[in-house]
Amino acid sequence: MLESLGEHAGFIAAAYAITFVVVAGLIIWVRADGKAQMRELDAMKRRGLRRRADAKD
Repeated sequence: MLESLGEHAGFIAAAYAITFVVVAGLIIWVRADGKAQMRELDAMKRRGLRRRADAKD
């Protein structure tokens, strides 16, 4: 399959591999950060802090 890409097959394959690794890393980072943010929000709720959007006038 790579042979059909010509003399630049290695470069193309490497570019796709690097892109896959970067995108996968970003997905993992965003999910981990989301979990950390939720833990921080839960800790703030336990301390009695509330979001302004949740405040009742």
